[in-house]
Amino acid sequence: MANTTPLLPQGKVSVLCDGQFGSTGKGSFAAYIAQHCPPDITTSNAAPNAGHTAVIGGKTIITKHLPIAGVLCGTPIYLNAGARIDPDILLEECAKYGVDRELVTIHPRAAVITPKSRSEEQSNASTYAKVASTQSGAGSALARKVMRHSDAVAENCSKLTAHFKVAKLDLNAEAAAGKTILIEMPQGYGLGINEGLAFPHCTSHSITVPQALADANIHPKHFGQTLMTLRTYPIRVGHLKDNSGNIIGESGAFYPDSTELTWADLNQEPEKTTNTKRVRRVATFSFEQYAEVMAQAMPEVLFLNFANYCKEAELEELIQKMLKIYTPKQLYLGFGPKVTDIQPYEL
Repeated sequence: MANTTPLLPQGKVSVLCDGQFGSTGKGSFAAYIAQHCPPDITTSNAAPNAGHTAVIGGKTIITKHLPIAGVLCGTPIYLNAGARIDPDILLEECAKYGVDRELVTIHPRAAVITPKSRSEEQSNASTYAKVASTQSGAGSALARKVMRHSDAVAENCSKLTAHFKVAKLDLNAEAAAGKTILIEMPQGYGLGINEGLAFPHCTSHSITVPQALADANIHPKHFGQTLMTLRTYPIRVGHLKDNSGNIIGESGAFYPDSTELTWADLNQEPEKTTNTKRVRRVATFSFEQYAEVMAQAMPEVLFLNFANYCKEAELEELIQKMLKIYTPKQLYLGFGPKVTDIQPYEL
């Protein structure tokens, strides 16, 4: 019998996160959530070094700052203290998708990406280049915030204060009042600076459920559940190359039980990252990574995306191996880029 439990518990704060290295389909699943269990408020600690994509009715929505569920539901959006914001990109997203700026609140201490932040990362001689960073300025912005630069936070950014409400939003009070809240996290667990597979080939902050709750200042008593996305074949961003095609920055390893593949091995067109447009690297599913992440995150809901990359028997074998390690309360499969390609799997 199909599970009819709501994706988002009423009056709780739930977290949508990625159990691999990003690009698993958080945007698609956020759109699915918005259609089937719309939240009252969405919040995010995102930065423009990652993007969320949803395809609905032939229309593609790509955001780097705005949570997809908030865009689709037209409900309040909170860019919390963990966000690293490029003001121009945020304003562009609001205009492109018709988001009322009155509905967007920004935490006063959210980090701001300045032209200096971007220029520091875009030099091929920088540390950011050596680890194949997206070079969006997110890491540098966070570093400048830590170093207490006055222009590094939202409350001191005139471009943000002129167009948005820059203030703290008490999500604990909202949850206590019965509001259902969704946190959309960027990137993936395996990229976390504290959790990542190999330092320094990681992002600039932690990618965990506790970090998402901390950035949004959520008390544990208001926590609802974890919704985690995965891919049948995990990816990593491509290596950074110079104009001659020489690798000047490596993006990091896959888990030891993974085998790196080519897109031709999968009979698929090469995927490119939303942000850098580099061809993604791809590998076989890591059960070692799966076991590690499940033990720490214990998600109630799993979304296994890119099921269409597998033959039917291969997909079923993968699912059964996963379930022997960890069984969620609900499992969904993604068979394509559209929200309508998502199907529940009967456990």
